[in-house]
Amino acid sequence: ATEPAVERADAAGPVAPAAPAKEPIASACLMVNVCDCNLGCAAIRLPRAQLVEGTHTRVLRGPLEGQEVKIVEVTDASGARVLALTDLAHDQACSLPSARALVGYGCAASDFGPVPAKACARGCD
Repeated sequence: ATEPAVERADAAGPVAPAAPAKEPIASACLMVNVCDCNLGCAAIRLPRAQLVEGTHTRVLRGPLEGQEVKIVEVTDASGARVLALTDLAHDQACSLPSARALVGYGCAASDFGPVPAKACARGCD
């Protein structure tokens, strides 16, 4: 008698367990804030567990689209600690007084300062 294919596979050795279900990918919308200039809301895609300060990701849509950015924790206008995105070179550029005036983002006076309270709460679309 012939053995069913499943039994032959089992006889050949253990079968690797099915891969665990992948964590759903979150699409987050965070303010891009470079040297205290709020450039607007940008969409990123990361698992929720990775939405933490210091994580690097790429902007899908919005300011700095296609560029690698870093998640930072900032204080918004209401005093709450929130997550925002910044470019990778901001730490050095923002610490140099002469560089602040030369940052190439052309920050309007109305966009300068802390991240607005509940910025990007309605999403990036």
